[in-house]
Order: sequence, then C-alpha cells, then structure tokens
Amino acid sequence: MLMLSDLSMDCVHVRFSTRYPGLFFLPLFLTLTVYSLTFAGVSSDIRGSKAPSVSAGSRSPGNAHAKPAKAEGKSGETGVVAKTGEKGVITELDLADFSAAESCYGSDAINSRKAGFMRMLEASVGEEILSRNAGAGITSADYEAELARVDRETRAPEILDCIKKHFGFDKESGKFTVAGGRDRYKKVFLRKYLAQNRLFRFIHYDPKVQAEAYRIKGAVLEQTSGGASFAALAAKYGLVYSTHQYTVEERKTDMVNNSSQSFAAAPEGGIPWSPFEKQFIEEHLAGLKPGDMGKAAIESDDDFQFVRLVSVTDGKYDFESLRIKKRDDYFRTSEKLRCAIYDAELNKWLLGISGNPMLGILQFNNPVYQGP
Repeated sequence: MLMLSDLSMDCVHVRFSTRYPGLFFLPLFLTLTVYSLTFAGVSSDIRGSKAPSVSAGSRSPGNAHAKPAKAEGKSGETGVVAKTGEKGVITELDLADFSAAESCYGSDAINSRKAGFMRMLEASVGEEILSRNAGAGITSADYEAELARVDRETRAPEILDCIKKHFGFDKESGKFTVAGGRDRYKKVFLRKYLAQNRLFRFIHYDPKVQAEAYRIKGAVLEQTSGGASFAALAAKYGLVYSTHQYTVEERKTDMVNNSSQSFAAAPEGGIPWSPFEKQFIEEHLAGLKPGDMGKAAIESDDDFQFVRLVSVTDGKYDFESLRIKKRDDYFRTSEKLRCAIYDAELNKWLLGISGNPMLGILQFNNPVYQGP
C-alpha cells in the first residue's frame, strides 16, 4: 500500500496510510506513538464514501474551477461550513478540494465530505493552538518551504502531480495557472501536515506544556546525586520503576523483570532480542560503571527516562529504569477554543463522536450545535 509519507517525508513520528485520513499523534492521540488524532467511533462513517479505483493513466484530478454547493454560516457568508478561533474558516470549496485531491490515491482514497471536514477541522484547531498558545503560527514562508520540500522529496510523483493538477498547477510552466489555486493547495493539502507535526512537537516537547515533567526531572537529578534510590523516588513521585537486562548480541533466553526484586529469566516465548538493545547499550550504558547513573535523562515523545547500571556479566547489562511520564491531557485542560459549525449534517455527525481528544478543547457557541 502506498504510504502518505511517500508524498511527504516530514512524518517524523508516524507514517500515514492513505486508508487513514485521521490524524495524527501518539500517544496523545495515537501513539501520532500520530497528532495524529483518531476518528474514534466514526471510522465506518468516514469510510462510507470511497473513491473509485484510479490507474496512473486515468486519474481525474477534478475541476479546479468547480463551484461547491452553497451553504450559509451564521454571519451569512456563502459557503462557510465552520469557524474555529480567530481565523480558522472551513468552506464548501475546501471540502470539495479535499475530496478531489484524495481521489488521486485511487481505490485507497477516503474522500468523503465527513473525512474532509474532520481533517480540515483538525488542521484549523492545530494552527489556532500554535498561534494562540505557542506564539508560532504557520507563516507564508513555512508554506513555501513545505511546498518546495514535498516537490523535492516525493516518492510518488504521479499522485502528487494529480493532486496539484486539481489546484490548477501546470507542469510545463511550473506555475499554478488558476487564480487562488496555489493558496488552496497550501490550505487543503499542505496545512494539515504542517499543523499536525508542529502541534505534536509543541505538546510533547515544550517546557511550559510539560512543566510538571520538567520539574520532577530536576528533582530526580538533585535527589539521586544525594543518594536517593530509583525505587524510593518512584514511590515518592508516582513514577514508573523497572529493571531490565539487555545484551549486545541475540541471546537464547531473554531477560526482563518489571519489578524491583530481581532479574529473572523471561519464560520461553518471551520478549525477543532486538537490535535496539545493542543501540541502547552503546548510547546509554556502555560508558557507565556498575552503580553509575546516566548523566542526562533520555527524552522521548512520551516520557523522560533515567537509567542506572547495576552490573555487566558476559555481555549482559542489567540496569534500572525510572520513567517520568509526560502529560497527555493538553486538550482537556487548555483554554477553550471557540467553534461554530453551520452544517446540520456535520453538526449531528460530530455530536456522535467520542474519543477524539482534540474535540475536548472546542467550545461550540452557535445555537444549532451543542458539542460534547
């Protein structure tokens, strides 16, 4: 199956399948560890409209001049489907563009109106949060850089050509020849990836967002230097303490024990050896002596990890691990973002969604829709 990363190589945390139009993040949304957000409870509804099979020689990019159906927002603007925050406007033209662009993926495309709406809503929310809370919205220069990067790094040029053709791009001249086509391409195709990747980084790595995890990390460094044990700190701060045995080479019997008592052999058929163990030893354990703790925390999307070497015997590295989990409640605890949805069908559909964490930050303030 063609992966979306074949078009755009900026998917650092997740490779997005053309069968999965929903976002993004893990573990905050998925696990985008794949910001990306899941369409929890609504996948069958979104899959209700699939594009017909399209071969490389017969792809139809749609009509760049097509006129979408009319819909009026509360303020009377023709074609407005929803508004989020200060500038997040979703129009019928956006949804038509999404459907046409997704059709370029052929039989794997999920190009329903609901899928387009959710993707556009997530992108709008993401950009609003970045602008409001991170102080770093997506600029024109960012879009131009991303456009050039996708052109340069794509591994599916035929599909990218199909998508760009819908927005009026002429390969011979190297320009978008339809008025507004370049901006529509950025908004509908590029924006969702820029927003989701940046929002993921912001939520998982910003010191202000993860202030509590950073605070505990500092306390752990200070108290371990004074002789505090990992087990005692785990009990004090509610952290995850475990013991492990890694080897540089594959072993017959894998060793792992997530208790503080002893290092015991895993039962037959346990966790198999992985080259990750060798890499982990080389990067985090090889320079330590028994009793030594790594000087710095190992940071991942999900947590900070401290390690302390216990012993080394015949290439077997026994060590302790102390993990500080990062917060995963950003959308439930952040200041609400105003949202108004003017389409009755989408109102009803969105009302039935549960499990999508991004919706938790939205405050629905139009009289037609009362969100979850």
